[in-house]
Amino acid sequence: MSGKVVLITGGANGIGAATGAELARRGWVPVAADIDVGTIHPTWIDTEMVREGEREQPAFDRLRAALRPPFRKTYPLDRAAREIADGFDRRARRICTPGFVRIAHVLRAASTTRLFERDLVKAVPDMERMFEDQVAEHGALHCSLGERERRRIGANVP
Repeated sequence: MSGKVVLITGGANGIGAATGAELARRGWVPVAADIDVGTIHPTWIDTEMVREGEREQPAFDRLRAALRPPFRKTYPLDRAAREIADGFDRRARRICTPGFVRIAHVLRAASTTRLFERDLVKAVPDMERMFEDQVAEHGALHCSLGERERRRIGANVP
């Protein structure tokens, strides 16, 4: 699960950086063309998606428990919305919410060291077992889709 999140986040950040570079290369400088490219870097925000993960995925809870404070905490949606809107107003290239995520972004290379990975590495066997148990009980499709997505596509799974 966390690998997917890292891949998606890294991919989105890369697309944002590449788009900005491409626009600049074509002479579409932000001031002249009124175009800016920015990316949003949130941590756990109190949204339905996060609450759904907490309700339906025991491995999600185990992942969160393995994180060190302040990374395991869920932050209020209104705070994130305000910080994102403020970032848009500033035409920020990178919007981090909560603000401490900016420090984590700067230090992200350190997050791949054994010191930073130790808690997650310890959690992985539990997470795998939890997911396998859940698949055995409910089936792979049920465990791969959240409740909202199952309803949206009309998946007939319990």
